[in-house]
Amino acid sequence: MTGKPASCAVISGDPSAIDPMWSPDFYGFNPTSGSRYTRKDFRDSLLSKQPTVEVMNFPRFFVRMFGNTAVAKERTMQPFRRL
Repeated sequence: MTGKPASCAVISGDPSAIDPMWSPDFYGFNPTSGSRYTRKDFRDSLLSKQPTVEVMNFPRFFVRMFGNTAVAKERTMQPFRRL
């Protein structure tokens, strides 16, 4: 995900924050299930209002570059708090 704009989109349920940043062929992975999702899947989930996310915090993480690939690693995983 793209950090703060994506968090704002999830909390508000408004996908307009991510529209300018994500290409039509964007895909990501759910960090808890490992399942793949598309931009359309993500937008549809926001618009469905299920589940509702109240708070989303990102712990500090480290990014290492390997050529044209970035690998981000955080020390701990913290679950999202849902309503």
